[in-house]
Amino acid sequence: MFVMQQNNFMKERINPFNERWKQELYKALGAKEDHDVAPTEARLKFEREQMEILKSLLMVKKGDSVLEFGSGKARVLKEIGMIAKLCVGLDISFEVLKLNKLNEKKMPFIQGDMFNQPFREESFDLVMSEGVIEHFYNWREILSEANRILKPGGKLATAVPNLLNLPQTIALALQGRNFRYYPEKPFYPDMTGSLAKEYKKIGLTNLQFAGWRPGYFLDSFYLFDLKTGKVKHPFYLPILRALGKNVESLMKVLPDDKRRLANRWLGYEFVIVGTKPSDDNLVPHPEDQSEISEADRLFGELL
Repeated sequence: MFVMQQNNFMKERINPFNERWKQELYKALGAKEDHDVAPTEARLKFEREQMEILKSLLMVKKGDSVLEFGSGKARVLKEIGMIAKLCVGLDISFEVLKLNKLNEKKMPFIQGDMFNQPFREESFDLVMSEGVIEHFYNWREILSEANRILKPGGKLATAVPNLLNLPQTIALALQGRNFRYYPEKPFYPDMTGSLAKEYKKIGLTNLQFAGWRPGYFLDSFYLFDLKTGKVKHPFYLPILRALGKNVESLMKVLPDDKRRLANRWLGYEFVIVGTKPSDDNLVPHPEDQSEISEADRLFGELL
């Protein structure tokens, strides 16, 4: 019913080398598909730290309604929205959504297009995505649509790759279309970056930033042969893995304030959170009080 236009995706979204590389990777990990792959130690640490930071930053309440678009297997949604009144996952892929255990009362999953979301305006207290918009040229349209369905006072949270995470950015520049997550656009984690500017352009305020796991890319590094698509094990791979682990060990000994700063600027990913302005604090002009009261009375009679 909801079909995403193909030109929304970056050009040459699926690369034959990427597909062969993925199959080789799944085979090396003893799995047939992505959802069969057991998380590595590095991935588990990444997910734990990510969840801790997101939970403390977003502070979801019991009465909230939460949407994750591009939800996939809804790993983030299931953690962040666990205490919310309503959690909704939206994804274009029906095959991916079938992997989720549906709970219609608590957590429905909907097949739909994030460029044209099937929800009324001002429907959610929190709209979020993780690892989604960087794969689209017209990512600004996604944010505008997310803002449309966000309630006044609600939060929009977007987690994306960090441009200043140099190992990841250099690998993307060198490998181009053969980068394992191609296509991908990393963002700058500051108010002067294009993502923060777009947040301000659509009217979001109180922008906050947080990041995590600067050494994750090195600690989880894979390399594949561009000609055969097979996973390679170069002699320097253990060195990269050890370097990634050393970076994370260094992060642990930093004071809390310096660790938060390093995570924001150098993390593998960062999240930006903005708040949609609310009219709750606006005081009606005295001349309008009688009209508002009468309007409220008339509306009440219709209920």
